[in-house]
Amino acid sequence: MRRAIQSTIVVFCLLVSGLVQAAAHQPMIKETSPYSVHKTMDRLVDELNKRHIRVFARIDYQANAEDISVILRPETLLIFSKVSHSTQLVKEAPMFGVYMPMRVLAWQDATGQVWIGYNDITKAAPQYDLSPDDPTVQVMSHGLALLCNIATGREEATP
Repeated sequence: MRRAIQSTIVVFCLLVSGLVQAAAHQPMIKETSPYSVHKTMDRLVDELNKRHIRVFARIDYQANAEDISVILRPETLLIFSKVSHSTQLVKEAPMFGVYMPMRVLAWQDATGQVWIGYNDITKAAPQYDLSPDDPTVQVMSHGLALLCNIATGREEATP
C-alpha cells in the first residue's frame, strides 16, 4: 500500500512538472477573487450554464489529494467549451486542439488569497499558425476574460 502511494506521488509530481514546463510557454492571465475557490467556480459554472456552454469536468485537486493523504490548499480546474468556437479553431489549426476544451483554474495561495486564471490563447495562437487577431481567437479570449470577471464579481452575471 505504501509503495502504491509513493508511486502515485511520483507520477503526480512528474505530471505536474510536465504541466509546469508547458505552462511556462503559456502566459497565464490571472486575477484575484473575493470568493472562495468553490464559490468562484460555482459562479463560473452558473454563467456557463446560462450561456449553454458545455462543462466537461470539474476537477477538485484538494479532494483528489485527500484520497492519497496529501494536503493541498483549495484548487479546482474547470474544463468547458463552446463547441462552435473550439471546432472552428481546430478546423483552422488542428494542433490547436491541444488547448481545447478551455480550462480555467481557481486556487488559494499561501496567504489565503483566491485566484482565477487561464492560459492566454492569443499568445499561444501564433505557435499554431493562427493570428492572435483571428476573429475566433479574439471572441474566445474576450469571452474567457468576461467569464472570469463574472466569476469574481467584477461584471454582472447574465440574468
